Formats: sequence, C-alpha cells, structure tokens
Amino acid sequence: MHVLLASTGYQTFSEVQTNLGRMDTVISMPKAVFIFEFKINKTAEEAIAQIKSLQYHLRFAQKDSNGTIIGVSFDIENRCVGDWKTELV
Repeated sequence: MHVLLASTGYQTFSEVQTNLGRMDTVISMPKAVFIFEFKINKTAEEAIAQIKSLQYHLRFAQKDSNGTIIGVSFDIENRCVGDWKTELV
C-alpha cells in the first residue's frame, strides 16, 4: 500500500510512531493530511475507532489544514478491499 499511495507524488509515510502506537500510513499535503489505518478481516469502523482512541489525528492538528481519517478493511478470502470509511477531523 505504501508504494501505491506514494505514487501519488505527495509525501507518504508508513508506520508513523506516536506515544500510543503507530499509524499505518500518512499522506501529507500543504493544506491536508490523510491518516490511513488498515485492517485484515475486520471492519473499517474498527480502523476508524483505533485512530480516534489512540488520537493519531492530534499529531497533525493544525488550524490551517484539513484532516481526514480513513479506515480500510481488506477481505483476505476475496482478495479485495472489503470496506472503507472516511471522516473529517
């Protein structure tokens, strides 16, 4: 996923460390930040809940930028994205 997202041309970081855990992937743009959490055979809602409970989004909170958190669930049996959800923070 890192290579795919990095191909967008924006700064892409994986396994970004915080004091409470690691964010799977962060894409940083001048006026926006996208925080991704990936899950296997779990729900996108669980991924979003992890971002919120571990407060990953607070590391990038700036008054002049927009934040989006994205939970992605991969379905291993069907080998596809099973579910995804986004929220503005």
